Amino acid sequence: MLPSRGRPEVDDGLLFAALSACRLHGGLLGVHAENGHLISYFSRELLKAGKSGIPYFAASRPNICEAEAVQRVLCFARATGAAIYVLHVSSAEGAEAVRQARRQGLPVYAETCPHYLLFTDKVYAEERGFLFNRVPPIRSQRDQDALWEATADGTFSCIGTDDVATTFALKRQPPTGPDFVDFPGGMPQVETRLVLLYNEGVARGRISLNRLVYLLSTGPARIFGLYPQKGTIAVGSDADLVLFDPDLEKTVSAGELHGEADYTVYEGWKVKGWPVMSLLRGQVTIDRGSLVNNTPQGQCCLRKIDPEIFTGPTA
Repeated sequence: MLPSRGRPEVDDGLLFAALSACRLHGGLLGVHAENGHLISYFSRELLKAGKSGIPYFAASRPNICEAEAVQRVLCFARATGAAIYVLHVSSAEGAEAVRQARRQGLPVYAETCPHYLLFTDKVYAEERGFLFNRVPPIRSQRDQDALWEATADGTFSCIGTDDVATTFALKRQPPTGPDFVDFPGGMPQVETRLVLLYNEGVARGRISLNRLVYLLSTGPARIFGLYPQKGTIAVGSDADLVLFDPDLEKTVSAGELHGEADYTVYEGWKVKGWPVMSLLRGQVTIDRGSLVNNTPQGQCCLRKIDPEIFTGPTA
């Protein structure tokens, strides 16, 4: 882990040791890639200039912070032979570094998230900008375009959410320090991910439907050792299914979602295509928007990562 929201940065020696241990014992290291020293520098410079509001959040963690950290962990991964998973890639430079590493045959996997694909840093100038405080920050249109390209061409293996089900009241609490340093981060978007990526990705021709299914299901299952129990429709696999009506028109509203959060940054978005039924191991859990069974049904899934994941970019 590299730094997040002021936490101490893992020093290079410890990072190298962790990668070496993963290589020895068959582990996959997940990395939040940002350079904490650079973040501290840019934050200090902004504060000295009297710039501490939400509109300056992205400027406190510019692209170089992610780009350098991704390149550094890739360098260490190359030296140790370890497999890595780069979390929530947000920049054009970060995506390109992952792309080149995969082309070189390194066992490197990465994800981006819906907010990086659906918004730009202009949101920080809006009245609701505080809702988008998360790390890494949302970036420019140039970065968004590059992330869509990486989503389509196989650079990314998954689309995560980095979900945090905070309440609106918590998000808008006044920070105890500078706005872009001390804030409640995260946003809820697990339930809206499929709908919005279908509308903004598949329906607009940015990615294929098969590619979307891979990014949300097969890819994660393969990388994290749940395949073929999860991530495929096959005899013997769990029937974890979503029935999706591509013609159903809806307006996104927090009041119709099922998570703990009481808001969504996608409030009012008009979409065409919506899930009509969800099944967990063959049992209906949601039907036409109504929660059918609220009884906890989770099970422990013992994971076994395919050895091929550790030898090259096979997912």
